[in-house]
Amino acid sequence: MKRQICMLFSLLLVIVGFATAANAEMVTLYASQDAWVDSDNPSSTPSDSPFLSIYSSSNSQRWSYFQFDLSSIPDTAVISKARLSLYGSASWSTASDWTTPYNRYPHFYHVSDDTWIDSTLTWDNKGGYDSLLGVSYPGSAFTWSNAYFTNGGTDNWDEGVDLNDDLLSIVGLIGDTMGYSASYSAYSEGTGGTTNGPQLYLEYTYEDPGPGPGTTVPEPSTIVLLGIGIIGLLGYGRKVMG
Repeated sequence: MKRQICMLFSLLLVIVGFATAANAEMVTLYASQDAWVDSDNPSSTPSDSPFLSIYSSSNSQRWSYFQFDLSSIPDTAVISKARLSLYGSASWSTASDWTTPYNRYPHFYHVSDDTWIDSTLTWDNKGGYDSLLGVSYPGSAFTWSNAYFTNGGTDNWDEGVDLNDDLLSIVGLIGDTMGYSASYSAYSEGTGGTTNGPQLYLEYTYEDPGPGPGTTVPEPSTIVLLGIGIIGLLGYGRKVMG
């Protein structure tokens, strides 16, 4: 009898876990559109280029834009890991001044305005950006570079608004080069597709909304009480038999 009680108690713990645990998911999203813009050609749209360019010098800038469709992610999701991955088409390069070139790595910022279109985006109409999401440290050509927006104790992405409107827009740029140039190029969505194009990997949890109207399912508290009741009856039975 003691063994049976222990088994049922273990079963109760499992029931409680299923009753209260949130669903956990992992997904890789691919850019729905991307483009890069050039300060040297402010009114042109170089979006037909097979590669995306992120470049900075003392008098010139190229920024790359990415957009991801989040409609497959529940609005109530809590994202625990978000990683942007780019597949390099050329080695990252920078002029050396014998210092750590942190500012010359690609920085990725959140873009609030999701209305841009890759075929019409130019330097002149590109709009602004807000919070820093992450920094990548790219190496040689034909390798992946990653920028973590959310990972463990790092949480730079306030995803609520983007989940509600189902779109995430990002711009990659290299800011202060202190007079030195730096450049990076990567496969675009059109060239790389789902193999080598820009990717957003997500891990998240969400509460299951449950069945639709008209379906009756016991509440978690009901299940727990049922389990406790079974254990109580077994304990009572053991006492009677003893």
